[in-house]
Amino acid sequence: MVQPESYWKQIILNILPVCLGSFIFLGLIENYKNESSLKVKILEMYYQPSREIVASCQKSHNQLYLKYPVPSNQLKLTFDELIKMSEEPKSYQSKSHEILLHALTKAFETSQKEVELLEDEVKKCRTKVFRALESLAIATGSFDKFNKLAKQASIDINNVYKERTRMAKENARKITPKDLIRMLRNVTEIDFESLEGRKELKSKIQYISPFLAKHSEIMSKTEEEIYLIDLNFNQQIRLLTSSELSEQFEVGFLGWLF
Repeated sequence: MVQPESYWKQIILNILPVCLGSFIFLGLIENYKNESSLKVKILEMYYQPSREIVASCQKSHNQLYLKYPVPSNQLKLTFDELIKMSEEPKSYQSKSHEILLHALTKAFETSQKEVELLEDEVKKCRTKVFRALESLAIATGSFDKFNKLAKQASIDINNVYKERTRMAKENARKITPKDLIRMLRNVTEIDFESLEGRKELKSKIQYISPFLAKHSEIMSKTEEEIYLIDLNFNQQIRLLTSSELSEQFEVGFLGWLF
């Protein structure tokens, strides 16, 4: 006959491990669920929003470097009209031509303002992109690799800026944007009846035109280079973080457990 103490002891020894094991297993399951939930939150809070921010900024950046030549093109139209007026003053001394000249000048000022607004927008959104990708890298455990790629991209972009500054200074030696705006606004006051006045106007236009065209070329070309560096960096971070997230989601419960 089994003694009561031994009987209860045997029951406890049989049941207790099973119960404790169940609780431990349930705890592991819960931890695994929490881990999976965290991965989903990373997707919702960092990965998807960062892609939207990157796409929006890249669109604005693309518009910026394509927009840089527009003011120069507007100026060319204005200058062409001014040269015609200097060569045939009597044919162009009418209200309609004055209106045309004002319209061309206004178009230049508008396009220049649009470039300035895009420059400001791109400057701000590039900062947002960097912060979003940095947060994503931290959340996915990829910050060290992110930091290495970011440093290289920064070096490349700084080199482009240095080259832009050098070329711009070399190009814009004797004229400033303020000088140009002043000339355009005062051009209607020129005495086209004076041969000397017309010659002087034509001479100034022909002198400054190459500088302005070159400036637009420099800005557009270097901005495109910066855009491509950013594009490459963003793609590298996307592949890095996508790979990290993909590996984490592919690990099942047993892989996570062991």
